[in-house]
Amino acid sequence: MKQPGIRNLIPPVYALLVIAGFLISATAGVVALIVGGSLSGLLWSATSGRRRRVPDDGDTRDERAAARAERRSGRR
Repeated sequence: MKQPGIRNLIPPVYALLVIAGFLISATAGVVALIVGGSLSGLLWSATSGRRRRVPDDGDTRDERAAARAERRSGRR
């Protein structure tokens, strides 16, 4: 659910909201700062990609680290 177009618009829209709020009054600016920050944070996280879960195949942490090191050594 990656939407880079929307994600790229969040910071400028938030900045304009804060500036407009402070142009109206100091109280409106502070409210815009707090509410807008919360909403933009929620929107940013909602448009972020989901993290992939690593399948649990029962290996220990050391075994997974050794397998990862072996895969990486093949790249060099």
